[in-house]
Amino acid sequence: MEIRVKQGSLSDISCDVLVVNLFEGIKIPGGGTGAIDKALDGLISSYIIEKEGFKGKLNEMYVLPTHGKIPADKVLIVGLGKSE
Repeated sequence: MEIRVKQGSLSDISCDVLVVNLFEGIKIPGGGTGAIDKALDGLISSYIIEKEGFKGKLNEMYVLPTHGKIPADKVLIVGLGKSE
């Protein structure tokens, strides 16, 4: 396994799995997760959160194939629990 840390736009990074986070209760993600949601045409907010019921609870995870919309093959969304 190779893990790399890079600076730049998340939606431009080519990798097998891109990891992003989501705090519990967030309906519209911001920051890096919001940038990936936008690049995936709102798939995280409109489908994963709204329809699939992803809550962002601590250690909750969801693997999302990107179908070529961004260079990453998959996005792993990791729940961080409550923001406080």
